[in-house]
Amino acid sequence: VSNHRLIKVVRLAKYLRDIKGNFSVKSILLTTLLANQVDSWESYDDVPAALKKIFNSLNTYLQGHPMMPIIKNPVLDSEDFNRHWDQTKYSNFREKIRFYTEKINAAYDEPKRLESITKWREVFGDSFAKSVDVVSKSIDESLAPRLYIPGYERPESRGWNLGFSTTTGISASVHQGENGPVVCQLPSNG
Repeated sequence: VSNHRLIKVVRLAKYLRDIKGNFSVKSILLTTLLANQVDSWESYDDVPAALKKIFNSLNTYLQGHPMMPIIKNPVLDSEDFNRHWDQTKYSNFREKIRFYTEKINAAYDEPKRLESITKWREVFGDSFAKSVDVVSKSIDESLAPRLYIPGYERPESRGWNLGFSTTTGISASVHQGENGPVVCQLPSNG
């Protein structure tokens, strides 16, 4: 189910619970709530997409239930998991899922890579993609080793006279693979 992405989404949700510490819910209850949101027929292309879809579904469910619903054990229908929390804990959990769903949506939907990373850090903390410098407005330095242009020399280094009466512009960008979205625009330096 969910291309095995549910396991990773549950782990990320538990990370939020344990590291952020701003809501509490037993693991069995959290796992059941998340698993109940998965449609076996739906495709979850990658972990971020699964995280977004499952959190959005959970948020919709929770916002539709201001009062704590009865959460049944999926294996033993006569057992419910409500003994693990109360209305106060549920209300806080409901609010935090709404909060994180909004943050996850903003990070996932952000088209600019560095801004997206900054938004993911709002969800998972400053350790998320810590090797990436999001402060710099220039080209992402983590990509620099992969941006080798063979045989590139500045025309002046070859002694060429650049006294042209017309100008030519060249623009370049880095993409996430062939036909993929733009990661960043390369700056012009003449």
